[in-house]
Amino acid sequence: MPEVYAHSWNYSDDTFATAVTRGAGFGYNGIEVYGGHFPDAFDPVGGLEELCAVGERGGLPVMVAPLIVDLLTVADGEVAARTEAAVGLVTAAGRLGIPALNAMIGWLPPDAAGRDGSALATEGHFERAIKLCGELAQAAARAGVQITLETHMQTIHDVAASTLRIVEAVDSPHLRVNIDAGNMYSVAHAEPAEEALDQLREHVTYAHLKNCREINGQFDYHWSLAGGDLDYRRLVGSLAAGGFAGPYCIEYSGSGDRDHATRADLEYLHGLFADLGIG
Repeated sequence: MPEVYAHSWNYSDDTFATAVTRGAGFGYNGIEVYGGHFPDAFDPVGGLEELCAVGERGGLPVMVAPLIVDLLTVADGEVAARTEAAVGLVTAAGRLGIPALNAMIGWLPPDAAGRDGSALATEGHFERAIKLCGELAQAAARAGVQITLETHMQTIHDVAASTLRIVEAVDSPHLRVNIDAGNMYSVAHAEPAEEALDQLREHVTYAHLKNCREINGQFDYHWSLAGGDLDYRRLVGSLAAGGFAGPYCIEYSGSGDRDHATRADLEYLHGLFADLGIG
């Protein structure tokens, strides 16, 4: 059966230790760290060491660390320092035995016309993104880890086409894709989920799962995997049919009873694996 990680974002208003305890108790195989759980934003390496220790004590290893590097809109003079810090975190992940880092490399927030993300990206933005990802991929190769670009709203890699452009330009086995169909669902210029998967399939090594509903033009993420507009029976089946064997990560993005959502979504996903003969 594919491995399934909990995302500590599920407990974004609680402690990382709580996320670890709940995830271990519910039967997850590991955890991805939400950046807001770092104890000191100015010491990411020290924070990652501390979070790994919490995971080890709680019986749920840190399998994915966040790599959030906003280089697209900063001044040229800040690029080198930010790149160096990102490379340092990649190096630390390798030393700590964390196999992967999930990356967001630059935000392009909405303009006056409501366009955002890759819809606003210039050639200069893509050149900077590709250069950064190339340096990060080289660092990942040295550290023995893998970096995934998450398809995330309001980033340059928000849709399949822009993500593919960056990954193919870098052309490294250490830079791959985390497909998040739930994120793309609320991106106006995104491809439909199955079309995006077809474009990215050979590069996908990680998959975030969350669901969403469009209600009167607004996107509501307070839904279980089984309850939103996205049909995860079809999407998980399509991923598996294309050879993807995990890991998956459940990232509940609503409110309410986080324990129920975190446990119920895992039970649903395990049920899908059984129904679809994925094992």
